[in-house]
Amino acid sequence: MAKMLFSLIEVALLVAPSVAVLHERAYYASQGILEVPITGIPKNVSLSKRQVANPLINMFQGLEYLISFGIGTPPQNITLALDTGSSDTWVNPTCITGQRSDLCAGIAQYVPASSSSSKNLGNSMSLAYGIGRAQGTFYTDDVHLGGADIKAQQFGVASDTQSLDTGLLGIGFGVNFTTAYPNIIDQMAAQNITNSRAFSLNLAGVDSSSGAVVFGGIDTKKFYGKLGKQAIVPYKQSPDGFPRYWITMTSLSVTTPSKTTTTIFSGTAQPVFLDSGGTLSQLPATIVTAIVALFPGAKNVGSGQYTVPCSALQQQGFLDFGFANTTIRVPYHEFVWQADVDLCALGVMANAAGDPTYVLGDSFLRAAYVVYDQDNMNIHLANAASCGSNLVPIGKGLDAVPALTGDCPEPVAAVPKATSATSVSSRKPTSSMMPITTSKPSKTTTTRKGGTTSSKTVTTPAAGVGGDE
Repeated sequence: MAKMLFSLIEVALLVAPSVAVLHERAYYASQGILEVPITGIPKNVSLSKRQVANPLINMFQGLEYLISFGIGTPPQNITLALDTGSSDTWVNPTCITGQRSDLCAGIAQYVPASSSSSKNLGNSMSLAYGIGRAQGTFYTDDVHLGGADIKAQQFGVASDTQSLDTGLLGIGFGVNFTTAYPNIIDQMAAQNITNSRAFSLNLAGVDSSSGAVVFGGIDTKKFYGKLGKQAIVPYKQSPDGFPRYWITMTSLSVTTPSKTTTTIFSGTAQPVFLDSGGTLSQLPATIVTAIVALFPGAKNVGSGQYTVPCSALQQQGFLDFGFANTTIRVPYHEFVWQADVDLCALGVMANAAGDPTYVLGDSFLRAAYVVYDQDNMNIHLANAASCGSNLVPIGKGLDAVPALTGDCPEPVAAVPKATSATSVSSRKPTSSMMPITTSKPSKTTTTRKGGTTSSKTVTTPAAGVGGDE
């Protein structure tokens, strides 16, 4: 089984690019654009029919979004899970302690001794997650990604992990926010590989196994409508007080297959953060209860989760998530996750009382095209589509992300037959985020909640920005 899975991963991610592709990558890299494919591989943790001790453990069912690139001299091909909810990059999970040994065994391990550019920093790494942990040592080495070479990038080399099947490529906020060193987004900008700390993400829908992350660029043939700009909520004003991609959701409605639209809330503000590492979304229980009422046959399976009849996958309903003047439409077949042949999960779960981690995970992101602009503390959103490829660079300064309209045609919208409203309480909107300055530790303790990551830095020096140490 491990050999079979390795073949699938190899075909999807590790096949050497053609000469034409290499020339294309070089051309776009000269404009500060690095396009790297991502591939969805099913995780092994299923939505359990029994209760579990950890209230969030069942959330980790779905697709692991993998990205492949080279590390070292000569390059060693490494495959990691792409994660907007964390900031550290680390490699080499311990397969025998994972939840899916076939997936882990099919992915090559990084060998520092085989790279002439590898450097052991001697600083410890400790990362704790809701479903496991990773401990090891920080190194620097050259990273070869999307046609560019990132010199002396710091990352962790794990020596012991629990319940984790892949390493992570964390693309959340880095230095001066959650890490004591420049993470990969910081380094790409610092080394003038990209024009700024910005990237776009297209996970692609459940019917497609591959999407792409574009560092420093936008693909106008992967969405329709205008990119709507949303200010990132200042982390000190966010529900959990941690730097994440927090934005303000201002409305939510559900249109059922009978074309009846119910407004869950409108005109108020619900902070949420975008996390590619979480399969399901997480919202306050009042909102989830109102959504569940519109799915006949929904069953509470505990821990805030609900199953729904798998027939919902074939129905023409959708949810509209509003962000000021931008609406992202999520069809039922993207929002409902099929965990097994006859077991389907609603794409949102209710937060436990006192849990402020309100998340829009993959059940939302599969329907959205998202541009993450760290330098200007903005998120840009549009409805995902696919009609070819046209890469546009993200620049520098206040207008780094251009005002773009997607090249794909807008699909014919379903016309609601009747409307009703359900009122739920929410929060007031907040302003844009401002950076802070922190000390430079290199031992980092990270806690991951339901597909997201929180970090607390603890001591010691870090590698510098750019160049070999």
